[in-house]
Amino acid sequence: MSTRHRIRLAGPWEAEIIHSSSHVELTHKHLKAVLGGGVDLKSTPFLGDLNLRRNFNLPTGLDNQSTVWLCTEGFPDTPDPFQISLNQQAMNRTDGAPASGQMEFSITDALESFNRIEILLSCSTADAPVQINADATSALVTASVWLEIE
Repeated sequence: MSTRHRIRLAGPWEAEIIHSSSHVELTHKHLKAVLGGGVDLKSTPFLGDLNLRRNFNLPTGLDNQSTVWLCTEGFPDTPDPFQISLNQQAMNRTDGAPASGQMEFSITDALESFNRIEILLSCSTADAPVQINADATSALVTASVWLEIE
């Protein structure tokens, strides 16, 4: 039985508000974003389209037997609101086997020495996983993203 090593990708993330119907004045604004960590979304949720980006280096210690997975949890489970890409290559959602709200994508062959994850998130309901801080400098996202190495 093999075990997986987890690398959290909690931050720092960049966020760009592509369009917003709840925070119209912030459309096209760039913010910092924090993912995961039990965010309490009490105030006005974000409604609109948000692009999340994060860079990371190739994990160390990989060999020919290693498999690297990009894992997500807490994003909407319908195809339209959630698109993810690695190094400008779209991840096929059918490859990510959903298990209790979690998805994983094998990304071993797509990894480079320097990598970029992009997530386009469309939030259209009050239970969307995003909130903009009152000072409009950061976005809080209840969803999580991490790497697992097997």
